Amino acid sequence: MKNRPIYYIDQPTFERPSPSMQDEYKSWDADYESRRDGLPVSIKREEYEPFETVTSADEEEKDQSFEHLTIREKIDYIIPSKQSMLSFVCQFEVGNEKIEGQALSTRDGQLIIINNRTRRRQSLSIDQLKAIRIISFKS
Repeated sequence: MKNRPIYYIDQPTFERPSPSMQDEYKSWDADYESRRDGLPVSIKREEYEPFETVTSADEEEKDQSFEHLTIREKIDYIIPSKQSMLSFVCQFEVGNEKIEGQALSTRDGQLIIINNRTRRRQSLSIDQLKAIRIISFKS
């Protein structure tokens, strides 16, 4: 025997809603093609200089990783230039001490850094630096 509902709810007959986005759609490619067909297209070609030939010595120099650079080369690499907005947060190993900071410049055999812990400028002797490791980037 079938159970009958206790309450009868009057439900008017509504039309079932249909999503309009399924009936009509427009793709970007078709829209672009229709606009482009009516406009004249002119292509201005520029002359480019040929690429420089790279010797194997130049390739080896560029392919050399940061780990294999000397201390002086690492310092030149991490000091931010005026063209670059990117600076490196590094770990500088001096004796038994490891200092984290950003390299600013060099002056009289000293590397000027901003210490990350104290937020103050600090100078490190380049001759006493044992290692430099890049920790992160800072823009």
